[in-house]
Amino acid sequence: MVTLDKIVKKVPPFEGDTSKTEHYSAAKQGLKLIKEAQNRLKEMIKAETGFDEMSLPEGVKKTEITVNDYKANVKSNTTTKRPPYQTAVISMENYLLGRNYIGEIEGKAITGMIKYKKRYFIAAEELRDTFKIFVAGVLVPGVNHTIKVTGPSKEYKGQSIDDIDSVDLSDVDKESIDEKILKDYIIIGNIKKNLNDYVKAYKNTIMDDTSEVVAVNEETAFEKGESISKGPNWANVAKTLVRVRPTEKKLGELDIVADPEISLAEKKRQMPYFDMAYHTANEEKRVYISLTSVYDRIKSLKEEKPIISKREKIEPVEIV
Repeated sequence: MVTLDKIVKKVPPFEGDTSKTEHYSAAKQGLKLIKEAQNRLKEMIKAETGFDEMSLPEGVKKTEITVNDYKANVKSNTTTKRPPYQTAVISMENYLLGRNYIGEIEGKAITGMIKYKKRYFIAAEELRDTFKIFVAGVLVPGVNHTIKVTGPSKEYKGQSIDDIDSVDLSDVDKESIDEKILKDYIIIGNIKKNLNDYVKAYKNTIMDDTSEVVAVNEETAFEKGESISKGPNWANVAKTLVRVRPTEKKLGELDIVADPEISLAEKKRQMPYFDMAYHTANEEKRVYISLTSVYDRIKSLKEEKPIISKREKIEPVEIV
């Protein structure tokens, strides 16, 4: 159960009785609070290793943190992660919007831009390089930290730490690791497993019922269904615009636009959706591309090859 002072308690083992919705609700609420608290504790422990995206470990590095009878052993290693291309694409959009907005409010093109046909254009090389930086930012390897915290078999009052059935999550924000932080880390992990087991067993019982709406008591029922979400293929958007990695053979559209060896006529033939023009600055003739046409291209790409995900869901409904 969860109290107003953020004390999360274990729930009784699930024994097949779905009418006890208060245990199910308490378990779900407790899991949400525990996830937040556990993440804060993990960040504190990980910070002690000194490794992050700006300081990657070479191979597997071990860090031991000892406070009295409690010990945290952390293994840190560099790991590849699924790039959050959405972040890169949103940065691209904001960059285009910001550049255009500054031009509008100042009434003139800022450094690196020109105003042509009542629209703002930017040098193709500059835009390509900026977009590459946005993508590179999400390709940075991450650091995987494996944390194991151990402590004495007995708690202060003689109670086994595995049997402690509650934890106060209102007191996990501290500036340094102490004995209570490590003790709470163990207790939180134990209570999280208890709540997870209950929620999983409860949901499985509901899903095993063949009815679309399962009444669990006089006031509450659960409606079963399928959740379908549809969203942009962010990786496709980023990779269409710029070559993401040097090892990839396929050039991005902005790589082609910025290539001085390809004529403007050929660029327009391949990519008629871009508004491009030559402009000479400092005796150098370069291709400029309109901010609006690139922004519109991103919007178009977001609608192509959408990713559709499906998952089973159960939603509580009130019986009237």
